[in-house]
Order: sequence, then C-alpha cells, then structure tokens
Amino acid sequence: MKMMRLIIPVCVLLIGASTAFAQVPDPKITMGGSGSCQTEIITSLTQEFDNLMVGCAVDFTNCIGGTNVDGSCSLPEGKGMTLGLEDVNLDTGFTGALSCAVGEGAPLGAATAYPTACSFTGAPGSPGITPGSVFSLTFTDDTSGSFNVPLDATLAQAVPEPATILLLGVGLIVLLVGTKGAGLRGQAASRAS
Repeated sequence: MKMMRLIIPVCVLLIGASTAFAQVPDPKITMGGSGSCQTEIITSLTQEFDNLMVGCAVDFTNCIGGTNVDGSCSLPEGKGMTLGLEDVNLDTGFTGALSCAVGEGAPLGAATAYPTACSFTGAPGSPGITPGSVFSLTFTDDTSGSFNVPLDATLAQAVPEPATILLLGVGLIVLLVGTKGAGLRGQAASRAS
C-alpha cells in the first residue's frame, strides 16, 4: 500500500512532464510541383479560395488574363503573365507558428514566413509561374489540428506596374547623369588648380 502511494504521484509527474515537453509540429505551407487532390484556377492578381484541403497538395493554375471554363484554364494566344512572387495569406485561424517551405518541382525558389502568411519568390534563374502552368500548395497539419478546417486563403501576386518601373528607370537615369556631371566638374576644378 505504501508503495502504491509513491508510484501514483511519480506516474502523474512523468505524464505531466512528457506533455509539457512534447514537440508539436507547427502548421506548414509547402510549394511544390503539380499532382493533387484538389484543383483551383487563379484568374486575378488577388483571389480568395475557400474550403482548401489540408494534408494534400492543392493544385493552382496560373490563368491570369484568361478565364475559368468549367474548371479549366482558357488563355487567349499570347496572353497571360509570368509571376515571380506568390503570397499565401491565411484567412482561417490556426495554432502554432506558421512555417513555409519550397518542395520538389516548385516554380519559385525561396520561402519567407510571416505570422499569418507565406511569401514565395523566384530565385535568380527560376522560370517563375508561367501562364497556364500549375503549382501546388500543401497545407500540412499536425494531429491536433493546427489549421482550422475548412481552410480559407487569399493568394496575391505582386506584379510591378509599368508606371512604377518607368519612374524607377527615370530616377536611376537622373542619378547616373547627376553623378557623372559632378565627377566631370570635380575633374575640371582639379585641372584648373
């Protein structure tokens, strides 16, 4: 009887310690190639997707500039845009710290994690997400259900506007001309001395 009084508190302490130090996997979003259990079509630069599946690869087709016709992408000849950035913002809550990864066959090569989003960007030389191409996102869950189901997410693609690129180009030209002019004036002043 005395031995049982000692064993029971020790067992309770061991169970409590193992629970306190358990490694719970964090929720993770992984970008990869294609092959999935669900397919979605991206037709705009910012688009919401509801009821995404957790635990398997969800395929997304880049159909920006085209239309979704009965679940498939219809792109006019020569239309569409290549994407070099894909932001995945979670609209549904989750538990744990979100992590992001790039898997095999992914069109973009780098992943950055934010508190409620993953940003995937193209590494130098990466083809990007070309018009009509397919990529997958896998929302990996742990057994305790880190992602709240149904999972909703907003995908956003950042494409520089032509006016922004033009403004940046003009600014660089002005800076280059100003720097070169200052260098020539400095050389003329040193020759005059």
